[in-house]
Amino acid sequence: MLARALGLNAIGAFVAGVAYANSGFLQLQNLCCFAFASVYAWLPLALLGAEQALRSKRWATRVGWWGIAGLAMSQILAAWLGQGATTHF
Repeated sequence: MLARALGLNAIGAFVAGVAYANSGFLQLQNLCCFAFASVYAWLPLALLGAEQALRSKRWATRVGWWGIAGLAMSQILAAWLGQGATTHF
């Protein structure tokens, strides 16, 4: 969906998705470092939300897309607990 939002046709978006999914980074990092796998999984949604929010003309649509980007970022930060992403009181 991110590739389509960036202007690629259907075949180009499919190839981009397959290349992203099979780049090897997720398979290698998933063995030892689950936080990297979480970033890898949620990053396209965060970028899509930011891209669509910047392109939106209506205020309500823009807030919705920023909410989606925020959700993705919250999931990325949740995977990094103990890595400095939390506040300590």
